[in-house]
Amino acid sequence: MLRALGSMYLLYLAYRIARAGRTEAGGTARPFTFIEAVAFQYVNPKAWVMAITAAGAFLPADQSVIVATAVLAGVFAIINLPCITTWAAAGTAVGRIMRDDRRRRPVNGALALLLVGTVYLINA
Repeated sequence: MLRALGSMYLLYLAYRIARAGRTEAGGTARPFTFIEAVAFQYVNPKAWVMAITAAGAFLPADQSVIVATAVLAGVFAIINLPCITTWAAAGTAVGRIMRDDRRRRPVNGALALLLVGTVYLINA
């Protein structure tokens, strides 16, 4: 059921990306504050899918749940910093490309297709 719901959500995101237009000129989005970003993780479906999948795949059955969860959380924390840094740098670079209307549509289409391909691979 989790795979089906996650796949439907990813397909919805792919559709939204493919249909995304340019943001309003002069409109600026306010980024989340730290507290808002932390609070968002409790309702972020991608975070829940990742956490449940990691727990099911990597938590050892012969160890204390608290110790195993702490180790998994520590591994996530260590891996997160370089990943999020790379993601932010790539987002900045793609943001420059996306300012041009002629480039934005093909990039959005390619990103949407990659997301659909991910759903295919998850369900293959």
